[in-house]
Amino acid sequence: QSIAQVSQEATNTVVEESESTETLGSVPFGWKALQPMPDPEMYKTKVHGKCLKIFDCENAPIPCDCPDAPTPCEPGTKDTYEFGVSGFPGQITQNGTDIEMTIEGGVVKKCHDHSGHHLCTKHAVAAGPYATTNLLEVKKGDVASYAFKAHKASDNDNYELFAGLYSDKSGLVDYQFHRGVSNDWTSYELTLPETAMYHAVFMLASYDRT
Repeated sequence: QSIAQVSQEATNTVVEESESTETLGSVPFGWKALQPMPDPEMYKTKVHGKCLKIFDCENAPIPCDCPDAPTPCEPGTKDTYEFGVSGFPGQITQNGTDIEMTIEGGVVKKCHDHSGHHLCTKHAVAAGPYATTNLLEVKKGDVASYAFKAHKASDNDNYELFAGLYSDKSGLVDYQFHRGVSNDWTSYELTLPETAMYHAVFMLASYDRT
C-alpha cells in the first residue's frame, strides 16, 4: 500500500547581457494518460538496470546497478511486479496540474525467488497506477522540473516510485527510482542538453516489507 503525489513543469529562461538569469515563464506538460490499472511488464522494463535508492532503512545496502555497488551486491529489481489478483486497480486523483496515485489493499504476488538477503531488498514488489505527460517541446538550456512526495499506506509495505524524463531524440535523460517509508516534497531540475520533444512518466509500486 503506497501513496504518491506528483507535480511537473518546464521553465523557459534567458541569460541577459547583465549575466543574470530571468525566468520567462513555466509551462506544465499536461497529462496524457492517468492509468489506475497496473502494467507490471511496463514497470519492469522502466526500472530494469536502474539504480534503486533505498531510504528509511537501517544499514540499507547499495543495490546492484548502482555505480558504487559492492561485489557481491543486493538486487534492486525483481523478476515480476504482479499483485496476487491479476488486474488489481490503483487510484489516481487530479488537482489542477498535480496528481495523487494510491495503491490500497492488494496482496503482492511473491517473486519466484526472493532476491537478496536484506529486509529492504529481499521481498516482492507490485506495480501500481502510473501517469504519462503529453509531449512538450523544450529548448536547449531550458529547465524541466518535477516534484513528488510519497509514503507507505500500511505498516507492512514501503512505497516504490519511478520517475523518468524522456526525449524523442535521446530516450531517457533523467530518472529517480526510490523505495522507502516516507518522502516529503522533493523537487528535481534538469537543464536540458538539446531542443527536443520531452515527456515524463511516473509509476507507483508497493514493496512488501514482510
